[in-house]
Amino acid sequence: MENTEVVTPPVQLNPSTHDVHSYSEPEKIRVRHIDLDLEPSFDRRTLEGSVVLTIEKAPGHLTAPLVLDTRSLSIHAVDASADGKSFRNATYEVGSEDPIFGAPLTITLLPQEFKVRINYSTASNATALQCSIPPRLRERSFLSSTLSRSPSTPGVGFLSKTLPEFV
Repeated sequence: MENTEVVTPPVQLNPSTHDVHSYSEPEKIRVRHIDLDLEPSFDRRTLEGSVVLTIEKAPGHLTAPLVLDTRSLSIHAVDASADGKSFRNATYEVGSEDPIFGAPLTITLLPQEFKVRINYSTASNATALQCSIPPRLRERSFLSSTLSRSPSTPGVGFLSKTLPEFV
């Protein structure tokens, strides 16, 4: 399968896009592309791997931290890059867990960095991994359900690479 990436022109980050149900600050910095590399364990009901995020920063917010919503994740490493090829260890912090909102993952970036790689694993009780479907369809729904929680903030969208078929 050929990798085709659609490039969209930068957009003005609108302050009215702030979502009170999220820790993120899309009016300052937002995710524009997601590249997943995950290994599912159907027996343990977990995922482990990495995601590379392409981010977009609003003018005047080049040093703003990237804040992401997490729930039931173990973060193993976070790296950042200005060129998308060489990555450095980035400073990050996972905040306190809230029963409704989950926990914020705050990543400190240099002004020129626009790629972030996060190595992580899910807990077996991660809500995004819950499914009660027939075993024949389980593999496909298990993986796709982890991606179904895309940003719901108005005006925030991103591109993601296609996942392989498991059924």
